[in-house]
Amino acid sequence: MKLNFSLLDSRIGIYGTTNSQRSAVVTGNTFTAPTTELKNAAGITIIILNLNKPNLVRGFIDGFQKVRATFLDAGVPCELIIGDTGSTVPETVKLLSNSVGGMTVEYGMKYQFSRCNNDLFQKVRTNTVLFLNNDVLINDNPESIKMAYDLLHSNENTAAVSAVLHFENGTLQHGGIDFLHIPSHEGFCYHPGAQQPWESQPGRSFPMAAGTGAFLMVRSELFAQVGGFDEAYQAECQDVDLCLKLKRLGYDIQIGDFGRLVHLENATRLTGEENWEDRSLYMRRWSGFVSTL
Repeated sequence: MKLNFSLLDSRIGIYGTTNSQRSAVVTGNTFTAPTTELKNAAGITIIILNLNKPNLVRGFIDGFQKVRATFLDAGVPCELIIGDTGSTVPETVKLLSNSVGGMTVEYGMKYQFSRCNNDLFQKVRTNTVLFLNNDVLINDNPESIKMAYDLLHSNENTAAVSAVLHFENGTLQHGGIDFLHIPSHEGFCYHPGAQQPWESQPGRSFPMAAGTGAFLMVRSELFAQVGGFDEAYQAECQDVDLCLKLKRLGYDIQIGDFGRLVHLENATRLTGEENWEDRSLYMRRWSGFVSTL
C-alpha cells in the first residue's frame, strides 16, 4: 500500500527536522525541499544540463518550442530551465542568449549531475519535473513529452515515468532498468535488451523498478520528499537510486513507449567511461532491497 507522505505536511519529526532534511544530513546532499509550497497546479518544467555542443542546443531548444506548443494547446504550463556548466563556444553562447518563451538559463554551474539538477529543482514551481539529457532528440518526437506527462498523471500511484529510447540505428538503448539476481552481483543494474531490435508500440507502457536519468519525469512533490538526487554519486547510479527511493515508499515506475526517440548515448561523456566507486556505493545501499523485488 502506498504511504501517504506529503511535502506540504508541515509536521516535524522527533529529531526536529523533516524527512528530506534528515536525508540531506545522511547523504551529504546540498538539496533541501523548497521552503514555500510547490504549486499543485498542473504544469511541467524540463531541466537540461549543457556544456557547449551547439548542435545539441539548437535541437533541444527547437524541440522545446514544439513541446511547449503542445502543452499550451492543452492548457498546461510548460517551462525549460537550462543549467549551463561553462559553455565557451560562441555559437552555444549566442543560442543560450536568445529570448525563447518559457526558457531560462542558469549560468556558472560546475557540473555534477545530482547537485546541478537538485539546485535547478529549487526553481521549479510546477507539479511535474522532467530531467532530460541534452542528447535526447526531442526535436524529432516532441509529442513524447506530453505522452509521458499524461501517463504519469493517469495513475496517482505512479511516481515517475521514463521512456523507451533508441540508438540511431533503431535498436534499443533503454527500455527500463533491471537487476541481476546472482550471488556475486545481487542487485547489479543493467539495461535489458540493449542494442537489440525493438518493435515500437506507441502508447504502450509497463512497470519497471527503475528508469534512466536521460529521460526521467517525476512528480515534484515526491522528488522533494525523498531528498532529490543523492549527491554522493559522482557520475552514475543516481537515477536508479532515486527510483528505488520512490519504490521503497510503495510507488510505481512506468516505462513508456512514445515512438522513436533517439538518445545519442555518451554524446557528452567519454565512451566507455565507468565509475566503480558509484557502482560500489549503489550495491552497498541497495542490493538487499533489490533482492526482494
